[in-house]
Amino acid sequence: MMALADTRLELGVLPGLKYDIRHFVVRPGEAVHIHFKNNDGMQHNLVFGQPGSREQILREAIGLGADGPARHFVPDSPLVLCSTPVIAMNQEAHLAFSAPATPGDYPFVCTFPGHGFLMHGIMKVDARLPRQVERNTIELVEKEGGVITRPVVVRAFLPHATPAAIAVALPGGQHYIWDAGMVHLRAVWSEGGWLDYGTLRRHLESNGKPVTAFPQTPHYLEGAAFPFAVEGASPAPAFKGYRLVHGYPEFRFTFGGIEARELIRLADTGKGIVRSFTLTGVSSPVYFQRPAGRPGQVSSSAGHWEGDRLRLRPAEASAFTITILEPKE
Repeated sequence: MMALADTRLELGVLPGLKYDIRHFVVRPGEAVHIHFKNNDGMQHNLVFGQPGSREQILREAIGLGADGPARHFVPDSPLVLCSTPVIAMNQEAHLAFSAPATPGDYPFVCTFPGHGFLMHGIMKVDARLPRQVERNTIELVEKEGGVITRPVVVRAFLPHATPAAIAVALPGGQHYIWDAGMVHLRAVWSEGGWLDYGTLRRHLESNGKPVTAFPQTPHYLEGAAFPFAVEGASPAPAFKGYRLVHGYPEFRFTFGGIEARELIRLADTGKGIVRSFTLTGVSSPVYFQRPAGRPGQVSSSAGHWEGDRLRLRPAEASAFTITILEPKE
């Protein structure tokens, strides 16, 4: 009987929560060796699961709760075939295992909280398919006639934010920075256009150096402090990742025992953005602090303003929007 060849792969990370491999093909039962290098600024792991198990593995990883970090966010489940520990930026891990004997599409995924909605791929176990490795690429912008036609999401070092900044370009010419370190929106701009393509590419491909050029002036700049408060509590915000909803990032975070989701789209006028919030677990009034002196620029669909502070009753806080428009000249 002819011995099976080994599969040896180098697997890395791209900006925007992506492995640099989309899928690869192996033979049933062959030895697989993966050299996993985290060349990203966030922590990641690599978990292989049974066919169709990715979402269940992610649910079980979230269910680990406070035990998650000690378990490297890997649940003790028969759905998990093998995994690496969570590794930080520029760390490496090696994974060696035998491919399953049963042909099928076996998912691999990062189970670090919030990452697995985007960060995953497929190991195809099949004796008939040609050996193949399909890699992801860095996507900076998609344009038709010089116009952005779908949301563009990148991580970059930018002013007004921590190194955990997420920059988003919306179709229609509005752009914003959502800071995963500060756990809230930081800046919105339109004039000056999207980030400079040349310095952005050099920034992404060098993992942060040089810093992306940013000559733009935001028309909205949120304060450095977390803008939400809960009556009778001291919220400690925590970023829980994001997922794409029809291409638009939906940010997830918690504060004061509340689970929050925020989805940002272009305003109907095209001259600003609409922030749609969904809050669960609200039992007391919730407050949102807008930057001082912007009553004409920042409005809400629910609650009432007490100066620059929006007060939302529990029922109102379950679903509401905050609209930010460009200042009138």
